[in-house]
Amino acid sequence: MMRAAVGLAAVTALSSWLAVHQGVLPLDVWASVDQVRVLVVYGLPVAVLWLAAYGFGAEMVRGLYPSREGPADGLNASVAGMGLLLVGHWVNSMLIGLAGWIVWLLVGPLVLAGVWHLWRARGVLRAYRPGLSVLLLGLPLGVLLAAACAPAGTLWRVEAYGYDVLSYHLQLPREWMATAYVQGFEHNVYSFFPSLVESGYTLIPMLAGRDDVATLVYSGQLLHASFALVAALCVARLVGRGGADAGWVAGAAFLAVPWVLVTGSLAYNEMAVVAFGALALDRALRPGREALVDGLMVGGLLGVATVCKLTAGPMVGVPVAVIGVVRWWRLGRSAEDLKTFGLCVVVAGGLVLVPYFWRNASATGNPVFPFAAEVLGSGHWGEAEVERWDRAHMASASEGSVVAALDRQLLRNTGFGAAGGWPVPVETQNIARFDREGGFPLVWPLVLLGLVVGLVRREDRLVAGSMAGMVLWQLLFWGVTTHHQSRFLIPLLLPGMVLAGLVLRWVSTMSARAVVVAGAVWVMSLWLVGMTALWEQSVPVRPEGAREAFPAPLAWVLGSLERGALADHPINALPEGCRVYLVADASRLLYLEGAFVYESAFDRSSMGDWVRIARGDGPALDQVLRNVEVTHLWVHWGELARLHGTYGYDPDVTESELRAMTSGWPVVADVGAATLYRVPEAVVDETQEMP
Repeated sequence: MMRAAVGLAAVTALSSWLAVHQGVLPLDVWASVDQVRVLVVYGLPVAVLWLAAYGFGAEMVRGLYPSREGPADGLNASVAGMGLLLVGHWVNSMLIGLAGWIVWLLVGPLVLAGVWHLWRARGVLRAYRPGLSVLLLGLPLGVLLAAACAPAGTLWRVEAYGYDVLSYHLQLPREWMATAYVQGFEHNVYSFFPSLVESGYTLIPMLAGRDDVATLVYSGQLLHASFALVAALCVARLVGRGGADAGWVAGAAFLAVPWVLVTGSLAYNEMAVVAFGALALDRALRPGREALVDGLMVGGLLGVATVCKLTAGPMVGVPVAVIGVVRWWRLGRSAEDLKTFGLCVVVAGGLVLVPYFWRNASATGNPVFPFAAEVLGSGHWGEAEVERWDRAHMASASEGSVVAALDRQLLRNTGFGAAGGWPVPVETQNIARFDREGGFPLVWPLVLLGLVVGLVRREDRLVAGSMAGMVLWQLLFWGVTTHHQSRFLIPLLLPGMVLAGLVLRWVSTMSARAVVVAGAVWVMSLWLVGMTALWEQSVPVRPEGAREAFPAPLAWVLGSLERGALADHPINALPEGCRVYLVADASRLLYLEGAFVYESAFDRSSMGDWVRIARGDGPALDQVLRNVEVTHLWVHWGELARLHGTYGYDPDVTESELRAMTSGWPVVADVGAATLYRVPEAVVDETQEMP
């Protein structure tokens, strides 16, 4: 065990070094020092949180899994315990509020319980001796940790340099900590999502008693990266039932998929969905002794996955629940057991969703707002906002375009490991594209081969059929109900890797060495695609004297948050007491300081109301802004044009209208794409007589 751990650490460190310095020779040694500092300062609290989760879940799963499974018990306990811990914190933050002493009261005893259970399991851990195949996990893990130590906003052009992180995944936890409650905000529609993982991003800052942006950013990214690692371990265990080497290869391959690297290194929520969904799938495929316990376990985990990300309900929850019912039926269990299992899945999953439904219904009258707004109620929105949301988030493609989208977004997409391809032109309206498209797929041919092998081998036939059904259902849901983004297909990797694992297990029955060699080639190929994507996807820089900008090496990016580079914004240079209204810009909210007001792209624009007042018989725009205590106006012209050309925006808030109304206003800063205005002071007419 110790030799494997040392070897895994060495491979991880080497992979991280290569990712940071783009080769063996160092670009900046201090960059690696920065990475180690971030891992120690912010990574250790994440490890302590997982220890608390292990303590929470250990007792719960003790009677469910046989003792001969050894370390797998620790994985089950940790994932299930993390689900319970996050749900407990989530409910508490809505009902009682966010307070450091409450978080310590919740987590502190669980850490002690985790230490006690870890001490009891020390003999099992020492007896566990993984083979050389476990070292493959270090290749993608090193790249993941390097990317997770880069501040949000510096990596991944395909995700608009973490736009979603800066505008709501971490911005909302920042606002929740300021208000001491997890709640919905009328200026940010994403606050009405379940947000289980996002509420969890407040845990470490509150445990540490720090509300600074650096703690929120690094702890959030490393927590989500830890979910990616745990999801890979869950995949490894799912596949490894038929051979440990096959399992480690599948887990390493999952972690090496570029979309896993991208999302796992950002403070997103996809990896939590895969982790909870993988454990639920494992329990569904391998029923235990009690229908009641199994049903509660599967249903609870699927409910947790759904409140991590709503699309996990249909993408993961529905097919895994059906697979569980079919598995119980095929094993010849009694009708009573079958009924008990199915009922417990529905009840447990539903109970987890109740706090989300209750909060939204109380705030908007619609338990699933902003969805189904036409039927269940639109809350504070008007028809324009509802129509804008539906147009941006609902499918509108024809059958032919769905097929084309699957080819581009899944089969030959760099995010899913397609190697090579051709360069794509830079688009202003569709930036969610990697630098190349149309490459050779490294994942899906093996998935298809796994389906064939599984259907041929009688012992794998049920698993292969179940996974094929899950894949077809996920593709159908994605094609019919979503707006066809490649990232939304990440849950497909769960059944996909299980199918690919059937090939690895079949090869391992003929030669243990062959599966390790073939697996190493597969994982290293995916690792190279991910590493290349990392080098191409960082923020552009143009050193003095250079002709063109190029993606900054990761060594230049690490530590930029501490150096203040990300907070270099005209708004942050304003004196205290200023209050800024942001027009059409939520791209860097997380790094803004002082008082500011904004709305998301889909919410009702206050500026639209103010323009209509000023354009009518009311006072001029400057007087309107003074009445609401706004001292400065930040207008992002480029984003305003983009929103009008894509999702839509308030039709009265246009560049021509704003430039006319702000003509003559003092300009504090003009950066080309955006302008910062100072609202003029009121002019006092001294010729008027005093009353």
